[in-house]
Parts: sequence; C-alpha cells; structure tokens
Amino acid sequence: MTERSPDRTEDESQAELVNYLPGMPSLSREPGRFERALAALFRRRGPLRAVVRRRQDDA
Repeated sequence: MTERSPDRTEDESQAELVNYLPGMPSLSREPGRFERALAALFRRRGPLRAVVRRRQDDA
C-alpha cells in the first residue's frame, strides 16, 4: 500500500495509479494478434439485406 502525502489531492493520487502486472506486455493502441483474429472471425460478410417475413395470418 502506498502512503499519500497530505499536500496531494485525491484526483492527483488517482491519476498516478497504474494497473500493472509483472511480466505483462505494455499496453498498446494497436490491436494484437488475438484482437485481429476475433475481428476477422466476426466481421460482417456481404452487404446488409432487409429481412422480410410473410405474415402467418393464413394458418
């Protein structure tokens, strides 16, 4: 636990906190291999089409 000096405000101390796990790669704005694979897997294929269903009043 880190000690907070009394002259600092709460906002300043929260801005200094960093979520860091040893051994983890640094954060990046560019998607990694996993994010690119998921995006390719779930990307939209083909144009958007309107789906029209017939009414089932006849039955």
